[in-house]
Amino acid sequence: MRMSRELVADLAGVSLGDGRPVAIMGVINVSPESFHAGSVHRDADVLPTALAMVEAGAVLIDVGARSTAPYLATEITAAEETSRLVRAIERLAAKLPVPISADTCRAEPARAALEAGARVINDVSTLRDPAVARLVASHSASLVLMASAPVGERRGGRGAGRGPG
Repeated sequence: MRMSRELVADLAGVSLGDGRPVAIMGVINVSPESFHAGSVHRDADVLPTALAMVEAGAVLIDVGARSTAPYLATEITAAEETSRLVRAIERLAAKLPVPISADTCRAEPARAALEAGARVINDVSTLRDPAVARLVASHSASLVLMASAPVGERRGGRGAGRGPG
């Protein structure tokens, strides 16, 4: 008899994995330099937008304050990213019935987001900055990582345009 082990993860109280229903993450974009201007929310819109996402089935709300589109020149300072994240998370933290995730790959914005009430860090750089991992661990928070090609292999670089096979 073959025994299988159930693969389940707990993401700030959201159970994910084998046999679990699909979990929906709502995304709140507070980055005015975003490639999709229609997705950007002002401070006053953040809470009603997040509540509507929860009502529609989101079990986690992710807040992003810095565009990571590799084909745009949208770099902002860590201080600006921190300010945007904290303003949005503070508006949401005490009012949402679901956990908040902060989309950042930098230590200072991650620290401030966790202190403002985020329970998850969503790092699209896959921990390029090891200090982010230490912060997540020291706050007993959850972590989402995204696999991505190294910067030189993104759009127009080595490997660009290659499809399967």
